[in-house]
Amino acid sequence: DSNNLVLLGSQQLLMAAWGSQFSSGDQSSDARKAFWANGFKTCVVCGSTVTETKEVAGCRHNGDGYGTDVFTCTNPKCSWSTSFQYDEAGDGPYYYETRGWRLPGQEEPPKPPPPKAPYSTGDQAHAARHRFWDRLGMAACAQCSAPVSRADDVAGKGGQGHEFGTAIFTCTRQGCGWLTSFKYDKAKVPEWVETKDWPRGITALKVTELGVWLLKAGLGHLVEPFHAECIDGETLVRIQDSLGSYPKLKVSQEDGEKLRAAIAAYAHPEPARTAPRQAAAKGPAAAAGSAGARCCPS
Repeated sequence: DSNNLVLLGSQQLLMAAWGSQFSSGDQSSDARKAFWANGFKTCVVCGSTVTETKEVAGCRHNGDGYGTDVFTCTNPKCSWSTSFQYDEAGDGPYYYETRGWRLPGQEEPPKPPPPKAPYSTGDQAHAARHRFWDRLGMAACAQCSAPVSRADDVAGKGGQGHEFGTAIFTCTRQGCGWLTSFKYDKAKVPEWVETKDWPRGITALKVTELGVWLLKAGLGHLVEPFHAECIDGETLVRIQDSLGSYPKLKVSQEDGEKLRAAIAAYAHPEPARTAPRQAAAKGPAAAAGSAGARCCPS
């Protein structure tokens, strides 16, 4: 048929379409799978042989055809039939409707349940959890300061095998009953994902104390960057020999020397001055006279 020929150079390529693919007969999943499992050979109702009729729907220019195969039981008392659509150019099985089908005993193993989401339980008050995480190092109860136990409820694993889930901390002191939880992800920094924006070691009292202390030390220009780093006086004492650990502070060498000296004074304040014992021994009048001399210098 010249209508089904396309001339391409010196090569004739057949491109023909005679109809559409269709389905007929028994299309129930169980019956078709049983027929497929016996190799399309016998009727699934009576066990008789079957005949196959190929209904070609079309043919591509490379010669691959597609259409429908109709299978009919040869037993006249049965008349069972079914059909399967095929495609000779498909990248899967010839009867592409059977993609993913498996014989009995070859079923895919059950898929693992989807990972459960991390959750929260126990005391979720921010003040208590922040104190537990920061001041107590997640080792002592935020209510009675007794040691705590930790139990990890793993929710799943990430792409690199890193676990994520919920850690539950429970006070070990009998009768206390305090507990809290923190969500963790070992692939992230910080591991305790809820604490990402939590400041360490700083409170309203410490902000004031640190600011006054730096001003007295002649380092008022460092107040803002120190607050931005959430570092308090106690932390400064611990890092007096490792200021480089906090590059955002940008402490100059001169300021560093002043700061170390100020830290030392902060860590070891001079004892309060008291009146000499000799003055106290001479009686109240002598002590008063001595105090007056100090308050009213000539």
